[in-house]
Amino acid sequence: MRSKDSTCGRLIYVAPVGAALVLLLLAPGARAAESGPYGACDDDGKCRRFKTEGEFKRYQDVYAAERAAMRRKALRVLPVNEMDCGMPVLIDLMESSGAVKEKDTQLYVTLGEGDINALHREELARQGIHVLAGSASRRRTEDNQRTDPRHTKRWGFSVMLLSVGSVPETFDMGAGYACGSLCMGRLHYTVRVAGKRCTIVSKQLLAVS
Repeated sequence: MRSKDSTCGRLIYVAPVGAALVLLLLAPGARAAESGPYGACDDDGKCRRFKTEGEFKRYQDVYAAERAAMRRKALRVLPVNEMDCGMPVLIDLMESSGAVKEKDTQLYVTLGEGDINALHREELARQGIHVLAGSASRRRTEDNQRTDPRHTKRWGFSVMLLSVGSVPETFDMGAGYACGSLCMGRLHYTVRVAGKRCTIVSKQLLAVS
């Protein structure tokens, strides 16, 4: 979750990478629109508004359940390992974010729903990218970098299969990074599976700061 406070409200990104909803809360005393003060927008740009926080939370639960079902379906038909398929996306994400160009960075990675394994860390190391072991668990126990108002040396990356693509043999993946609350990005990737390899077909930047 990433939040931004201002005099006119709070903007909060909710839900996993690539499946985010945007919730707009009006500040105390602000005049709410007739349709309600709570707005939810998904990554496709579709927005809805709600009169109460309870209505929003129910919508969020339904949205999350639908995304989870899409992910389970994609995992059943993905002909390769999710981590293997996510590696090209992870490398592109790291390189495009600028993290690998910085000195003395600490790189944490969640690939799929867990830690990046030793085999994939070795694959990255051969390209000069060194990722900390036990990334997901270490990020949970250390200070949360997203609450740090500065750009930090601790970069967290996440890549996850989202759904079956709209074109045959393609799949959609969500990806994101953060290095302090002033440094984050969320992207949507489409990959094509050929044999045992996945290649990036397209990517879309959803949010950056």
